[in-house]
Amino acid sequence: MSILAGALPRFLAALLWLGLPLSSLASTKIVFIPGTPSHAYGMHEHRAGLLLLARSLKQQWPQLETVVVENGWPGSDVLADANALAIDCDGSAHVALNLLDQVSALSSRGVGIALIHFALEPPPGRAADAVREWIGAVYERGQSVNPDWAPQFRTFPDHPAANGLEPFSVYDEWYFNMRFWPGREGITSILEASAPLSVLLREDGPSSGNPVVRESVRRGDLQTLAWTYERPGRGRGFGFTGAHSHHNYRNDNFRKALLNGLAWVAGLEVPPAGVESTKPTWEEIFANQDYEKPANWEEENGLRIQGSGEPAFSTGPITQAFDLEVAIPPKRYRHIYFVFEPDSSSPGNGRIFWRNPRFRGEPGNEAPLSQETPAHFVGPRGALVPPADWTDQDKPMEITTPFLLHYYVPRGATHFLAQVWLDSEKPPSKGTKPSGRIHIFFAPPASRYFQAPATGLLESR
Repeated sequence: MSILAGALPRFLAALLWLGLPLSSLASTKIVFIPGTPSHAYGMHEHRAGLLLLARSLKQQWPQLETVVVENGWPGSDVLADANALAIDCDGSAHVALNLLDQVSALSSRGVGIALIHFALEPPPGRAADAVREWIGAVYERGQSVNPDWAPQFRTFPDHPAANGLEPFSVYDEWYFNMRFWPGREGITSILEASAPLSVLLREDGPSSGNPVVRESVRRGDLQTLAWTYERPGRGRGFGFTGAHSHHNYRNDNFRKALLNGLAWVAGLEVPPAGVESTKPTWEEIFANQDYEKPANWEEENGLRIQGSGEPAFSTGPITQAFDLEVAIPPKRYRHIYFVFEPDSSSPGNGRIFWRNPRFRGEPGNEAPLSQETPAHFVGPRGALVPPADWTDQDKPMEITTPFLLHYYVPRGATHFLAQVWLDSEKPPSKGTKPSGRIHIFFAPPASRYFQAPATGLLESR
């Protein structure tokens, strides 16, 4: 026996004793397991999302072996040498539901497991217990909630899965108040943010809210939205609650957070700048999806601010301060747009003042939008930025006209409210008062109401 052959087992044993991953020494393999088609176009795109993530990881590590399973569960030959599993599927039809013992055996062997979005919500009981053992937490109906919102991710932990992340915000269905292990032993929060009051506009229900969540949100507690888990003994887990909307993979930090977590559970060394990948083109986002793209998909998802919409409501001429109240129809509208149209008697660009914009919800509670910036603000020169002092609830917002405001409508919202009044940068003609009206839309407005800049599809912040 050669010296090298005799030394190798002792060398490997020493690495294991030190806790170093063997996968950094040999070929690393990640198996991606998507669920069946779900929801509608652009949502819960399990297969398309995992194909995109697998391709992005290979940009960083060309020698990495990635297997995206196309039909059902992978065979034992595929799993035999896997370093990690990445699962994206509907919880109610979880791909691992009838294979819990097999996945738990892989977990005990040290195979990393990552679960994305709805895969975090298996049926209660044995499946939920297994998921918590694999990744440290599970979505539990009656405790956890699933609002659509745009968290403001500002700070990140000193952990490889957070390498290279910069502050960002993405509107998605972000779950929170997950059921973690008591004491959160082995858990590190990678993405966390305080939830705005708009997440509480629905009545309490299995996934819409509960007293514990309401108190936590009102206190401003940080909510864990993505995390890593060091299992007792051996192995790693990763949970990521977002990725309901497939186009969010266009956001570089959103994508990097997922890629870092997948690399980490597989035992790869995450680069100091995080896993680097090329931003997918819109054509790449549209590829591999389960359904045909609807004709007006971009407008329906708020990715264009120029459309063919007519006002759902218009105010009369505004000459003095008044309280604006807009009822949101029972049909679930996802967007609301405001356009100010000055009267011809108001020469030059005027100014409109808004104070305390807010949504009212099903239980009658209100969510001040001082906690959230609008999805898009388009000013006179086409600037896609909010005006100054946007987050000061008590200070009126001074906006130069013409402008367009776009907000996402939170689930459970029944009304939009604000205080409004006008001013003018130029004095009006003798005997006239500055005036104008506000048009409210639930779809991108037609060009005759607002000439939007040619920005193409709009990006998440």
